[in-house]
Amino acid sequence: MDQLSGRTFTASDGSRDGEPFTAVKGSALMVSFADGKLSASAGCNSMGGPAHLVDGVLLIDGGLMTTEMACAEPLMQQEQWFSTFLTSKPTATLDGDALTLASGSDEVPFVEQVPVADQPLVGTAWVLTGVVSGAGVRSNTRCSKC
Repeated sequence: MDQLSGRTFTASDGSRDGEPFTAVKGSALMVSFADGKLSASAGCNSMGGPAHLVDGVLLIDGGLMTTEMACAEPLMQQEQWFSTFLTSKPTATLDGDALTLASGSDEVPFVEQVPVADQPLVGTAWVLTGVVSGAGVRSNTRCSKC
């Protein structure tokens, strides 16, 4: 797993049950590897657990731990599939900044997300993309006084 350690990959499409799929609008599939652990998300909850590669197969030790936030049904379905996919012992193929996970007729091509240098708070143009309140998250909120 050394070649994956410290790296984060995202995907927005792939094949599911042998058919093309696209991630729910506004979401992406994400996997990150660090210190012998996998972190993942499908646009709603965070998932993770101890993981390692054995002969090119991704093994999640003891299953995935996950947060339990309720989200819109399409995201919940996507998350359930992604969780099942990650624990199905997919093969992992790394080619430069491209990681492909495959299991049966499911395949997800990921691309590495290279970190952007820290930006200063002052002098950087910021865009408000959502508001978190006690009632939940409202996305695509426009800031009229920014």
